[in-house]
Amino acid sequence: MKSDRTANSGKSRVWSWFWRILLALVVLIIPPFLFSAGAVAYIVAQDYNGICPGIMDIPAYECTVWEFAWRNSLSPFALPFHFLIFLSYWAIAIPGIIAVLIWKWFSENSKIH
Repeated sequence: MKSDRTANSGKSRVWSWFWRILLALVVLIIPPFLFSAGAVAYIVAQDYNGICPGIMDIPAYECTVWEFAWRNSLSPFALPFHFLIFLSYWAIAIPGIIAVLIWKWFSENSKIH
């Protein structure tokens, strides 16, 4: 039967791994969104003049800065750009985070035995 000290140690290890994995997910999700939002903000700051450009048979019309940003961030030219931001970030971040988690796993387990 495990002692209380060993049981508490097991619970604390579970919680520490829970927080590590949660932090890893935050690190995977937040930075690409911030970079994409920064790119959209830069484009809007450069191009916004109060008028949304027309598309095909839709004439140009007055719009707010938020509508201008929304239209520019979801345009067929911007979506592949955002997709590439996410893919390039994840290509570096996912292997790095997995390597750190594996390293932590083995370093903790080698201390026990």
